[in-house]
Amino acid sequence: MAILQAIGTVNSDGQRAFYALSTIVIIGLSLTVFKTLRSMAKLMRGRILSSNDLDARQVDLILGGNSLTNIFRLIFHRGTKRSIRVVAFAWLLLNTAAQVAVGVLSIFSQLERGVDSNGIRIVRGDVTVPNLDCFYQAGSNHCSPHQDQYDPAIAHTYGGTGILRGEDCGYNGTLDDIGSRRQSCSYFYQNNTHESADRKFAYRYADWNPDDGSRVYPYLGTGRIITASASKCNMLNVTGIPLNTTSDPDGRDNVFVWPFANATVNTTIDIPKPALARSSTTYIWNDEALPRDAVAQACGPRCVFVYAVRDMLDPSDGRHGLALFQCQITVDPVRNPTHPMHNLSDSVARTAAASIALTGRWRSGGDGRDWRQYQLYQEGADWATKFNDTPAMVGARMAEFAIAGLGVMARRNPKEIIPGCRPTLGYQVQNDWKGFYVDALVIFIVQLALTVWVISFARPIILDDDSYLVIAHLLRGLMAPLPSRVREDEDPLDGEKIAAEIEARMSSATDETVVKPTAGQSDIELTTLATDSLSRPSHNSVGEVIAPSTYLEPGSSSHSSVGKVIARSTHSEPGP
Repeated sequence: MAILQAIGTVNSDGQRAFYALSTIVIIGLSLTVFKTLRSMAKLMRGRILSSNDLDARQVDLILGGNSLTNIFRLIFHRGTKRSIRVVAFAWLLLNTAAQVAVGVLSIFSQLERGVDSNGIRIVRGDVTVPNLDCFYQAGSNHCSPHQDQYDPAIAHTYGGTGILRGEDCGYNGTLDDIGSRRQSCSYFYQNNTHESADRKFAYRYADWNPDDGSRVYPYLGTGRIITASASKCNMLNVTGIPLNTTSDPDGRDNVFVWPFANATVNTTIDIPKPALARSSTTYIWNDEALPRDAVAQACGPRCVFVYAVRDMLDPSDGRHGLALFQCQITVDPVRNPTHPMHNLSDSVARTAAASIALTGRWRSGGDGRDWRQYQLYQEGADWATKFNDTPAMVGARMAEFAIAGLGVMARRNPKEIIPGCRPTLGYQVQNDWKGFYVDALVIFIVQLALTVWVISFARPIILDDDSYLVIAHLLRGLMAPLPSRVREDEDPLDGEKIAAEIEARMSSATDETVVKPTAGQSDIELTTLATDSLSRPSHNSVGEVIAPSTYLEPGSSSHSSVGKVIARSTHSEPGP
């Protein structure tokens, strides 16, 4: 069981091995316990036979005491003493408890079928992966000719719905550690302890079984990871009064040109009046071209500049103040791709990097469409900044939005079937070692205590041989005269009828016989002589039959000697 647990997830062969081992363990332990208790029963029945006045039926049932059925019959036998009933009932309970204790062991080792990524086995085969060509419209299986309008809007929608909050999905080590993290994590963030440090966000691509229609057991160890990060974030302050243009090129919005600067950067940025509000954050894509085609606002093949304007109340003086943040947002290539379908293009990466500011809306420009876009978040919204946020923290929100959108994209885009690491649900052995040890300890203690008690209880008894043949030989004098049937039309005598016949014959005997040992007689010869005497009418009682080396006075109980022929007490022997 420990080996199967160490293996982890097993297939159907492992399942069969588990059930075979479980069966062997339970049957083996049950037989061991049963054999032990049966041996103890043989020891105890000798003591009971030699220490009690018993009728023939009780002797018969006690001789068969290794059968729980006989113990049960002995309890309800009319002539059974109360003390023997108590012992028999306790023995019945003990046997039952011992078998239950062994059966309970199976509870502590269970085979559970996998239900998620923790219960899978990996084989080579076809898998499904997301198509990463573009941000697909819902229900579409191809990129639209108008994808330049769809991509920004869908990328922003995906980023907003993919927010990760309240889940412990950070990572402190390398990106390779992400593959072993739990399935519920939509994406991951780097646990940097310094607010000024650039925080990196990651998404883990999975392989799926094409037959997993519910998408519940992915293979997460593909090593394919994509990351997004912010770098070189600057904070600029308003340096003058904004200039108000009459309207935007569409004639719909008043546009203000805001001057911002810090020690190294001095710039202006156009912001339409509807895109600003008190106690809010406005994210801005500040290029007339789409992110995929940007030049002025590009910082690399997969990197763009994204802006945020924060209008927040200053707690120190109660005045509103504007601040501009400028960050470089980068979406890195997918790590460890093994198929062209695993790659994310530079254009899609740029769109994701700028997605927090995108709307998909364009305006008429001098040479065509002006793709400058704005997204406003009121204070308290998930993506709104806070007054004390550092530039790095603002940039982290932009990068997180990008990776959240890519995560939703991977889940919602159409799927393609390619060769890969195919997950299949397997079985896992779960061992409750604590419960197992406690149960095994209980079995051990009970057996040890019982062994000590039985040895003490049966210690005064001498059993030369308790085989069935020896017992039959010793009692042949009782059995020989009995008919096979009471009447010709009845069934052969059973144990109960035989006992009744013996009792009837003993009751009708009138002569008294005392059998005493003579020099040179063996135990077998003496007990044979004793039992033979019961078949003669001159002897009226089983009690007058004397056990080896034991003297019985006339007038003793008439039901004492059948058992004592078989088991003799050392306490009653006057000498060797």
